[in-house]
Amino acid sequence: MSTATNPNAAAAAARAASTKKGPAKPRGAGGSAGGASNSGMLSLRLYSDDAPGLKVGPTVILVTSLVYIAIVIILHVWAKFR
Repeated sequence: MSTATNPNAAAAAARAASTKKGPAKPRGAGGSAGGASNSGMLSLRLYSDDAPGLKVGPTVILVTSLVYIAIVIILHVWAKFR
């Protein structure tokens, strides 16, 4: 049977053609190595002393988070018995 006379064969051929993939293309603007080096440089700059912005250590973040969680728990308990 030819694909011109059999609609099922023509549909199968169209599906097969649409699922064929070409060679894999690298993602990112600079290829495979360019994106990795840029992100590495950014993370180094974020943790350096000359990075712009507020300098906050991990202890301050931990204490602030625990205080926030405690306030939310206290407000929930207070609303329950109100």
